[in-house]
Amino acid sequence: MGADMLVSCFFEPIDKDFKPDWEGTSKYLEEQIKKWIKKDTVPACIDYMGEPEEAASTVRSALEEVKNAYEQGDHRELTSLEFPPYRVYLTGGMSWGDSPSEIFNSINTLNELNLLDKAGFNQVPNYKEIVDEMLKVKDILPLFMGLSQELDKEVSKRLSLET
Repeated sequence: MGADMLVSCFFEPIDKDFKPDWEGTSKYLEEQIKKWIKKDTVPACIDYMGEPEEAASTVRSALEEVKNAYEQGDHRELTSLEFPPYRVYLTGGMSWGDSPSEIFNSINTLNELNLLDKAGFNQVPNYKEIVDEMLKVKDILPLFMGLSQELDKEVSKRLSLET
């Protein structure tokens, strides 16, 4: 069995006024954690993390890790590429069954729980516009698939029109 290339990402608008809402996201997360503890269950996408208290600790750490990497700007496990009007933050690498980087799982967890969306990332107001840009560089399409059902539908629709 060989290695696989794994990539995880999130994106923001290229806008000097963009500021992630880390505080609002933390408050939202704490509200969700209270619900997990009250119901003694966690969302299915993170049930592998164990009991609600243990999962809560892991998710809090993931949010802090991604926030710190983003604010640091020059992070060894996170890079960014610009595809106007968006800046995409990527991490990943080769995997033999393990995570390719420490921040990889954190980004995946936050995306699965829509916490990066709550912070203001991954917002695509005009799917047709971004798909036009993505189709210019088809190799990047897999990076965006799965971020949004609406985006996936638009990409699939547009690709079927090209064939």
